[in-house]
Amino acid sequence: MLRRAAKDEDLTGNLPLVLVSADGNDDAYERYGWRFNSGQSDVAVVILPKGWARPRDVYRLADQEAMLLEHVRALPREDGSPALGAGLDAPLLGAFGRAFLAGDLAHAPRSAPAVPANASAARALNAAELAALDPASHVALLVAPSGACAGNALCGGLAAAWDALAADYGEKVRAKAAIATFDVDVNDAPRHFNLDALPAIFYLPPNRHQTPQQLPPRAAAAETFRRNFDALAEAIAAEAEL
Repeated sequence: MLRRAAKDEDLTGNLPLVLVSADGNDDAYERYGWRFNSGQSDVAVVILPKGWARPRDVYRLADQEAMLLEHVRALPREDGSPALGAGLDAPLLGAFGRAFLAGDLAHAPRSAPAVPANASAARALNAAELAALDPASHVALLVAPSGACAGNALCGGLAAAWDALAADYGEKVRAKAAIATFDVDVNDAPRHFNLDALPAIFYLPPNRHQTPQQLPPRAAAAETFRRNFDALAEAIAAEAEL
């Protein structure tokens, strides 16, 4: 299918273009009638820069509305009748790859629906909420894949430790800190997080969220935050008395 133009073949053959299931991800595929020829199944095309071993800040072809519209053409249906859609071929993938290399791609990181806050549990952030955190805040962040963590003792222990932190300190430090979790199964994490091994624990210092400090993935890491949150809670209480 990718044999229309040598220049597009070369480009698509040398970029890390990845086909992944679009199920539950983005309705743009259905809106443009975009179907992969094999089995008529929905697909997504994403670019994962070299070395990215985990889902994170990826680029998806389905987010490129103008590009898809430029490649709309007649596509055959199973019953032989014509349909309009963006055919997954070398010219389309070539345009996608060239735009990526030029830095021209529209970019919308995948973000799960927001989850209501629970005062007795760590805050489950989606990608949009993580990006919107107050840059002057302290953040204790647990990053994990929900699917792989189901029934895992390490993940369970860390999640319980984060919920305990939130129950003990959430209200006391709310003005200046966040105790949160982030699910990479349903959100794209920013590239500045090292996600080669999950679950992972990060401390995001005030005004340095782009350079998070990574802690060993042990439940005992929560105790490090407890000492800091004790001091922070005391400082906040002292400020309130002034």
